Amino acid sequence: MNSQFVLKKGNLLKIMKGSAVALLVTTGIGTGVLALRGTTNKFAQATSIIATPAASFTADRSIYSLKEGKNYIDLDLDGKKEEIELKNKSTGTSIVDFEITLGDQIIKGSVDREDGLKLRAAALTKESNSIQLMFTHQYLSDDYLTDVYNYENKKLVKVGTFCDEVDKIKIADDGSFQINQPGGILGTWKDSTVHMVKNTYTDSKITGSYCLEEITQFDQEIPFEYSIKAIKNVKVYKSMDCNGGYAKELKVGDKAKTIKVIDGKWLYLQAESGENGYLELNLEDLIINGTPVRGWEVFDGLPYAG
Repeated sequence: MNSQFVLKKGNLLKIMKGSAVALLVTTGIGTGVLALRGTTNKFAQATSIIATPAASFTADRSIYSLKEGKNYIDLDLDGKKEEIELKNKSTGTSIVDFEITLGDQIIKGSVDREDGLKLRAAALTKESNSIQLMFTHQYLSDDYLTDVYNYENKKLVKVGTFCDEVDKIKIADDGSFQINQPGGILGTWKDSTVHMVKNTYTDSKITGSYCLEEITQFDQEIPFEYSIKAIKNVKVYKSMDCNGGYAKELKVGDKAKTIKVIDGKWLYLQAESGENGYLELNLEDLIINGTPVRGWEVFDGLPYAG
């Protein structure tokens, strides 16, 4: 499904592909805040309003629940609380539409959770000098997607997306948190540490002052035992060194067995003819002649998760 960001001031429509949920951000529609006429629907559950003083809010690194309706949080810690409104609307299906309103900005989208969107707030910067908003908008098959927003120039600006459910994370003293999700061609779950850092501008969609940086943690060696068959000609290295020469060329139809993954960077395997060798990889692909290639395009029988 496409994500759409609509800026009505400039009558500009920009469509970006690759998200499982449609997010619509509208600015410049007025000076007020949309008001809710009561909270009697099924989504008006009694989660606590943010009423904690700013100092203690940032110091404990807790994750706070925002209620259905209006919430008041000092997002930039300037002593003045911002009004944030959450509204969930049933569609009669397992999909629920949501709106998050701050000033004249509205973030709209849909979430595949019958109880609606869960909006959370926490201090994620290393300095604990501001408060961020987080919400999980995809739950399908535990392939979670959670967006993080920062408050800049009186607007909510997207910092990035991480692949875990918002209520499964715990914020560390430095503002980081660990996530666990399927890991590419490894066919295993991988643990990563996520930090909110100054924007490196490597992702053109993240335009604010901050971005999310993910560091993956691997065991030194992970057992990885599968019977595979080459569907492309591929050369395997003698060692974990792309300049160390080749141990074997597997031709189309040749069989082999994988043995282990080392440091998340090398796949160790043995050809049916007896030769052992290594293939370079990253989290998503095999690296063939310096080019990332999906595992299923090279071998039959290689699992893929993610």
